[in-house]
Amino acid sequence: MTDLADLDFEPCQLAHLPLIAEYTRRLGILRAVDAALPRDGRNKVSDAECVAVMMHNILSSRVGLYHMGPWLEATDPTVLIGEDCDAGFFSDARLAGTLDRVFEYGPDNLLTDVVLSYLQRDESPGEYSVHHDTTTLKLYGEYANFLLAGGPAPMHGFSKDYRPDLKQLVYGMSLHGTMGIPLCVSVLDGNTSDKEANQLHLDRLSGLLPPEDDVTLVADCKLVDKDTVGRVLDADFHFISLLPRNYKLQRQAAEQAAATGGELPVLAREPGRRSSDPERIYRGTSFLAPFRVLDPETDKERKHQLRFLAVESPQLARKFEAGLDKRLAKDRGRIERAMKKLEETDFACVLAPVLVGPPGGGELIHLA
Repeated sequence: MTDLADLDFEPCQLAHLPLIAEYTRRLGILRAVDAALPRDGRNKVSDAECVAVMMHNILSSRVGLYHMGPWLEATDPTVLIGEDCDAGFFSDARLAGTLDRVFEYGPDNLLTDVVLSYLQRDESPGEYSVHHDTTTLKLYGEYANFLLAGGPAPMHGFSKDYRPDLKQLVYGMSLHGTMGIPLCVSVLDGNTSDKEANQLHLDRLSGLLPPEDDVTLVADCKLVDKDTVGRVLDADFHFISLLPRNYKLQRQAAEQAAATGGELPVLAREPGRRSSDPERIYRGTSFLAPFRVLDPETDKERKHQLRFLAVESPQLARKFEAGLDKRLAKDRGRIERAMKKLEETDFACVLAPVLVGPPGGGELIHLA
């Protein structure tokens, strides 16, 4: 029996990384990368193993490539990657070479391979709840309008970081389920609109997910326009979104809910954030109404019956009432400024001759 005094112990911090390693294996990420970027016999580690190391690092301390070796030594790569794996194998040059090959293959293509590997499992889901959104990534410094052929161009656009003075890229992602499994990712030119990004993801998802599966797309109100909704329906997807304020249907939904009279049916209940907070109760009603959509095949408008849900939220009502005085004061100030401007404006009209008198005769006079 080995004496514990003869053993050499070295502490290392693993935290959640073994769990990440297991799910990396289950999702088939390493298998897909190995198929896309075959292992070169001259290298001691594969590109797939390099990708796994960088993923682990991003999900923990996130150090630079040149610090990856010391980070791995403190983490124990044999637990995360496998036996006979040394931290010295993952130099910054080796990792940078992997990133170059991933870029040449295409990050979107590689993600598609990973997603297809996930979807082709025996236990793959038949129903999908796809959450989609876009954001902007601000960039500092000077960037040319073209960096690499076919790559996204840093450009000025609508900044969600509130930095319109900086160039940016538009980043979009579609995730499935509560686990947030990425299905589609895009990095687009900095001036790409949300409408264009949404339509790009719709085209990719419709070609990626099996047509017989049940797909529900969840997105914000930028999804709702006649062109994009037409594409959603053409892909045979369900969708849940907010109706923008500039649609008359939004007011009609509220009016129809108010016209029902009495208390609306309970749609959902949610406990308060604290034990002392009251339970949140959401009430509402739904109705069918025609909505104009653009058919992507014929490029013609048509009406499609959609179901609209009006939800009564006590929390939003209290928030509205709490800020009502402030909004009224703001409107009062705006009206007062407009009135003052009108009072300081001189108005004049052009004098014109007017004929007065009975029909067929009269006298031409000037009004002063």
